[in-house]
Amino acid sequence: MNIVVVSEESEAAEKYAALCKNCVSAVFKRLSLDFDAEVSLSLVSESEIREINLEHRAIDMVTDVLSFPLGTPEPFAAVAEDFDVSPENGCHCLGDIVLCPERAAAQALEYGHSLRRENAFLLVHSILHLLGFDHVSTEQEAVMFPLTEEILNGMGIDRDA
Repeated sequence: MNIVVVSEESEAAEKYAALCKNCVSAVFKRLSLDFDAEVSLSLVSESEIREINLEHRAIDMVTDVLSFPLGTPEPFAAVAEDFDVSPENGCHCLGDIVLCPERAAAQALEYGHSLRRENAFLLVHSILHLLGFDHVSTEQEAVMFPLTEEILNGMGIDRDA
């Protein structure tokens, strides 16, 4: 399985891209998915993510991460055919993740765990959104949040990490 994370070129972006690739692999392993995948990852400031949140969700506030799926898979039933294929690399395009490192750092302090743990949580959470998961209802939340924690624990990233 080939996982490609497309991001800007900077030292910080490369570290986030590596973590994102690990998170995609862990999610795919847990969900028994086996196809080549591409994720676009953008790191933005608080003002930029607020603007994007307002534009796309009509919510005028800073957030930590936004996910923009390109496919329409069913949760627990995602298949390669749910996603278009990139002509550049032959990978199935899951979608875009827009992450605010500044907000992630503040949340890591607020929640009392490491920045690595916070970033991994946000990335796994976003990847699940790209694969059709959501948490708008109590029933959906009861699936998505425990699954996120299970994947993080499987990566060796618990709240103390």
